Amino acid sequence: EKLAEAQGISAAELQQQMTEGIVSNESDLQLDKTKTIAHLQNDIDEARLDETQLSSLDRESSRIWYVNLMIRANDLLSNIPKMLYNSTLGLFAGFSPLSWSPLVLNIADILKLLLQVHAYEIFNDGVFNGDPHPGNVMLMSDGRLGLIDYGQVKRLNLKTRLTYARLIIALSAQDKQEVIRIWQQEMQQKSQNMDEDVQYKLACFWHDRNTRDIIGKYNMHTFLEAMEQKDPIVDVNEDFVMAARVSVLMRGFGNMLGLSLRVAPIWREQAEKLLSEHDPDYIKKQLRNSS
Repeated sequence: EKLAEAQGISAAELQQQMTEGIVSNESDLQLDKTKTIAHLQNDIDEARLDETQLSSLDRESSRIWYVNLMIRANDLLSNIPKMLYNSTLGLFAGFSPLSWSPLVLNIADILKLLLQVHAYEIFNDGVFNGDPHPGNVMLMSDGRLGLIDYGQVKRLNLKTRLTYARLIIALSAQDKQEVIRIWQQEMQQKSQNMDEDVQYKLACFWHDRNTRDIIGKYNMHTFLEAMEQKDPIVDVNEDFVMAARVSVLMRGFGNMLGLSLRVAPIWREQAEKLLSEHDPDYIKKQLRNSS
């Protein structure tokens, strides 16, 4: 709203202008000499997804579980007279059908399952869908999830999967020095200044979280611009790009549903299983370092 106010219009008007392309001739307009019209749209969209307004997966899952418990308890109380009737007069006069209310869909559990499925694909199969946006997920009538449109499949060899597993474990533990070591030495990610703070934030952003401790005052778009200005990227290891895309899309999926999440802690289980089989010494080392 503040951004729209700076343009002398309401947020709704700004949204409408951008949608209809009315501002197409003003694409070079600057706000505070740093923001273009495209940035304004981005800021307005992300303002609706303020981190403080989002719920964690576990908290939302527990909340929905409690809501469903109350629904069933209310149904049970409502059905008690019918149950009493069915066990007495109903034996002779005919049963009265019981009424059960539909339960609330537990979106948090569904999203967590989606994350676990993609972790299994990445670390166990080495073959995964690199485009798991909401349109490619179907909720089946029997409660199962249907995953469609595997048009952007990525394959990872064992060496790459082991490297990625080590990164996920380090990110989950928020072990900054280990994340930087893996980023530089194993993933061969290169930047002009090799700024460790920038590299750590980029690793977190692409593969784990976009919380305020990482992106600070920026939105996602301006954060990447700021990191590029501070330490321009020289070389990107393309083996890890699609995995990063999955992480970002899953978090965007969560934001759309009002949920905040970190990817690495959920993916850690499959990462540890892979390393336990192929590099158990690394797991032992991490356990020693954390103790």
